[in-house]
Amino acid sequence: MKKLKKIPVFKNEDEERDLWDTHDTTEYFDWSKAERVSFPNLQITDDPKWMWEAIKEAEIGAKEGNWAMGCVIVPDGKIIGKGHNEGYSRKNRLIHAEILALEMAKDDLEAHRHQATLYTTYDPCPMCVGAMLVYKIKRLVTGIDLDHSGATGLLDHLPPFYRQEKFHIDVTQRILAQECKEVYLKGKPAEKHIKQHKIILK
Repeated sequence: MKKLKKIPVFKNEDEERDLWDTHDTTEYFDWSKAERVSFPNLQITDDPKWMWEAIKEAEIGAKEGNWAMGCVIVPDGKIIGKGHNEGYSRKNRLIHAEILALEMAKDDLEAHRHQATLYTTYDPCPMCVGAMLVYKIKRLVTGIDLDHSGATGLLDHLPPFYRQEKFHIDVTQRILAQECKEVYLKGKPAEKHIKQHKIILK
């Protein structure tokens, strides 16, 4: 049985993110027993656990011939919505992972306004960012943005109405970035997209 490394105590979020960006998380966690993984440090250390659930959704998307992108929504230690991209399999460009997860969680989100965290393996597009504002997502956690198509920057340039505190979304990026990239590359559309747009994979 593989011996896991002990998770260090982080001084701040940046220090923790640097560790997950530069190390294989399987050195620290047995993801086959994810529900029993303990995160003893800051609350932020739950992020890898829930991002892994989003990665599982992305895997399903890849197997269905879609973009390998997945999403889960967690308000209080429990997944209330999840989804993966189904644009190709359902012939509808609007069926993004985030939209499906939000649709599944809509009733619970009404009861948990500005409390939920949305985890997505790929930075969300403008449509999905807009949907998060409507549902008053409190926090957005993302994995990668290889082609710079993510729209989190729009949150700094919102119309006055959406600058109210109740619409504010905290953003954390590059959680399990390596794992998110690996699953993204399994998606059938990714290879053509990378070549067409000359995306450099770092």
